[in-house]
Amino acid sequence: MRNMDRTKKHLPNAITLTNMSFGVLSILYSFYGNLNNAIYLILVASMLDRMDGMAARKFNTCSEIGIQLDSLADLVSFVLAPALLVFIFEFSPLSGIALISMAFATVLYVLCGGYRLARFNCTGVIGGNFSGIPTTVCGMFVAATMMFSRRLPFYVYGLLLVICAFMMVSRLQIRKR
Repeated sequence: MRNMDRTKKHLPNAITLTNMSFGVLSILYSFYGNLNNAIYLILVASMLDRMDGMAARKFNTCSEIGIQLDSLADLVSFVLAPALLVFIFEFSPLSGIALISMAFATVLYVLCGGYRLARFNCTGVIGGNFSGIPTTVCGMFVAATMMFSRRLPFYVYGLLLVICAFMMVSRLQIRKR
């Protein structure tokens, strides 16, 4: 019985760390040119992101460390991994002002994603609403766009990153489910 309690206590964080591992692996696959695996790992990480919260609530094991780990996993899996995915596969062949512009879009996406996560950690859910589009949603959207729209011009991906960046830090109220 005691081992079962210990398992229940640590299961949500184990799921979160698996999510983060998949984000890191996605980044590594991007660097090695494996687009499909990089995308799939982001999408699987999004399922794990949903599962860790469900497990924490089910087993009543919400903790401060779990909250912080979840944000770090979100930063890796849904901010850094999608940003690097787009940069490596769409922007790295560019040069000059085009490369600088797309690097700016990539950095903006990462900064806004980090800010959104920090703001959420400080304010949480207010009145049953999130403020701004969650990083998970933006990361999945970027990955899915890469999966299904491989023939778009590079600047469309830059615009996608900029729009997602501003949507993450917007004051748009999203109902928490």
